[in-house]
Amino acid sequence: MAVGMKLFGFGVLLCTAVHNATGSDYWRRAANRECMALLESEVSRTGGTQAWINHYRQSMPSQQRACVDDLARSLSPAPTYNDILPYLTKDRLGNYQLGKQPPPEISEPMYINELAARGLRDLTVENLVDDPKVIPPLIECADHPEPSIATNCGLALSNLTRRAYSGADVTRWTPHRPFVDEWRAWWEVLKHGHPVFDEFLANECRASIRNMLVRVARAQRLGNDSIPYLSDESPPTRAGVNNPRLDLDSGWSGTLFEFDIGAHNTDWWPAKKTSRIALVIRRAGNPNLDSQVSSSSSKGEATSLHERFPMLDLEVLFSIDTTDDQIRRAALAGVHEALGRLRELDLKTRN
Repeated sequence: MAVGMKLFGFGVLLCTAVHNATGSDYWRRAANRECMALLESEVSRTGGTQAWINHYRQSMPSQQRACVDDLARSLSPAPTYNDILPYLTKDRLGNYQLGKQPPPEISEPMYINELAARGLRDLTVENLVDDPKVIPPLIECADHPEPSIATNCGLALSNLTRRAYSGADVTRWTPHRPFVDEWRAWWEVLKHGHPVFDEFLANECRASIRNMLVRVARAQRLGNDSIPYLSDESPPTRAGVNNPRLDLDSGWSGTLFEFDIGAHNTDWWPAKKTSRIALVIRRAGNPNLDSQVSSSSSKGEATSLHERFPMLDLEVLFSIDTTDDQIRRAALAGVHEALGRLRELDLKTRN
């Protein structure tokens, strides 16, 4: 099984242990489940998961749900750090590595944990999972003592939620990874809300962005100021009013959309009264049941708006720098009005 040996983070020893074992009931139960059996076969044969993902795509929705349930179940039971510690050795840098052959009762669960974590990571990369039930087992798996298993589960969480993922301590064997506590606290709130960043929430964000930018452009026209970057012909790197582009590849930061344009970063800035407009939407990630609406001001006049939608795990920040009070007031009022739909969804999710 040379390919598999290269794939898995814990290397040759663990893969050899699994395939040399007589086959425990635990291993046979996992291998008899179709989804895990197909995944193991594909990884052993090619070292990848693409054919398995294609098979998943072509499956019936009920089969897809069963597969995800199968993968989630296969994330546990997991060996504890104390179970594995006798088989770890320190390298010359003082880092632990798997140095001795673990027995099947440790190696088999870890191998299955690794397969399931890899499968869920690759499915979520393709946006093929939207069931929030998989989040709790992924959170617990992110606390796995084995680094590559913890990493894959953490990445699957980030792909699924688009929430910022702190993976600072997933490079070492450890009994506990502190960032997992943040995920657990987040889940206690969001399990009653909308934890998965699915197509529904993505479309709601796009609609809100579009409404905000339309109102900001309208405010500019009220003050006879022109910002062509807010038009439908915006360059691809800007926020086209009719087709705002979400950044769904930045799960490590949690930022979903960012628009910051002005005299500070543009060679040609036509507006005479407004020097900067900035808009950010991100998954806040900080569990707090209280909606927060705040603004900062200059000389008594608000120049920015910051609003959180805790049950959607969304945060919106808007700011405008302008010398025209009419433009500033109209823009801020318009942005607040444009967020009405997200406000309504947030309240509905609570009830």
